[in-house]
Amino acid sequence: MRLSFLQQAAPWLAQAVDDLETATLLAPSRPYAACFYAQQAAEKAVKVIYVANDLDFPWTHSVHQLLVEAAEAYPELLPLADGAGVLDRYYVGTRYPDVRLNSTEPPSAAYSATEASRAVELAHGILQVCQNIYGHMALRANGRGEIIWYFAYGSNLDREQMDRRLKRAIPAAKPAYLSGYRLAFNKLSGKDGTGKANVMPAAGQRVWGGVYPLNTEDLKKLDRNETGYNRESGRVICPDGARETDVDCVFYVAQPDKTREGLKPSADYLDRVLRGMEMLPEGPRREATAMILQAAGLPPE
Repeated sequence: MRLSFLQQAAPWLAQAVDDLETATLLAPSRPYAACFYAQQAAEKAVKVIYVANDLDFPWTHSVHQLLVEAAEAYPELLPLADGAGVLDRYYVGTRYPDVRLNSTEPPSAAYSATEASRAVELAHGILQVCQNIYGHMALRANGRGEIIWYFAYGSNLDREQMDRRLKRAIPAAKPAYLSGYRLAFNKLSGKDGTGKANVMPAAGQRVWGGVYPLNTEDLKKLDRNETGYNRESGRVICPDGARETDVDCVFYVAQPDKTREGLKPSADYLDRVLRGMEMLPEGPRREATAMILQAAGLPPE
């Protein structure tokens, strides 16, 4: 079966994420290599947009050129053009001594950890915007059956955790809320006896979280991780400025025999859930934070 263009773009996105992680690891000790990997991460991230739209990208490694041409359709990329130009210097200059005229230093001695950290920061900004564009494209594809939307409300809002569980890079979650439910930390952890996140029916309440675009293989992997939960289908609301979009999705609810009253989340788990809500706009983030602290039996901030 032929892959959709969104599916063909997914390996490009995964490699961009991996290149950026490599750049981050190398920045303190091998800044020249970190600068190169940062350029590679940005280049592949922008090419995600071309592949997902079934467009032939220019035959170039220039992040600036790729980005400016893609910005004709996605103007949110244009403010990143100057940073892309900085990263372009690292494609050749970090590898070949003859690029730096009248210099006796090899590339391995020519770059600082500070410069590498800046390169990582620039690449991260480009990757983040491209991930969001990809996520919005997947949202529009929902009606064509290419994407299954998964609503996360607990620690799975941590995208690094999701990447590890799915063994691939996925786009950022899109803010959403589930109406008619409340958050609870009453799912018994089989490892340490603490409480894990759960949603329970509650008229007039809602649970904030985010929706990820997944495929059937992703859901099989999640099913294996979400032990003690049942996967259910429902509908969430995705706010987009003044508009709201209904999105059919799946989410996980704790099995009744795996719940207990009086459970508390561990400090580490609670911190991950709170950090996951940082992707929400300010108003919903405040509401979600209050919801989480109340469910954990803690005073509001």
